[in-house]
Amino acid sequence: MATLAFGWWVVFVVGAVWASIVRASDRPTRFAAVGATVGFVGVLALTGADGPVGQLARVFGTVLPLPMMLLYVTAMIAGGALSAGGALLVRAIRTREQWTGEDRRRFVAEGSNKA
Repeated sequence: MATLAFGWWVVFVVGAVWASIVRASDRPTRFAAVGATVGFVGVLALTGADGPVGQLARVFGTVLPLPMMLLYVTAMIAGGALSAGGALLVRAIRTREQWTGEDRRRFVAEGSNKA
């Protein structure tokens, strides 16, 4: 939805924001990459062949004898890579800082009355 509202460049920012709000043990880079790739599948399905990617695929089709599906797959991979790049940037910044706080999520022992 952020891509439709603001453009393709915001995928990097969304990946960085996601990685900054979840724990590092939740694998935010992998989740951001898969989420962005699935999101791009939705965007390409929504815009279809009439959208900007379809127009670009037709232009490339006149120049290069490659199937149009190759450009769609490249666009999906690029979306995942952009989002993973944002998450990796946050991860690199987090490794430089020293964490002194307590984890926000606490596991409740089985059999306790708090569950």
